[in-house]
Amino acid sequence: TGDTPSEFYRDLRLNRAMDQLRRSDRSVAEVAVANGFCDASHLSRSLRDHKGMTAGQIRENALRSHK
Repeated sequence: TGDTPSEFYRDLRLNRAMDQLRRSDRSVAEVAVANGFCDASHLSRSLRDHKGMTAGQIRENALRSHK
């Protein structure tokens, strides 16, 4: 894929967190810790920097699409 091992692992954690934000009712903080981030802010910042959306935006979009 051309990614370094740390980039690959980061993307894996971010993708898993995104899936959990979309599919579960766990808090952002719980999702963050479950995926190796120190807190909700760290997860949200990482998602924004690498995926273009915050954790809250991902959850909001998922809720809207299920209505």
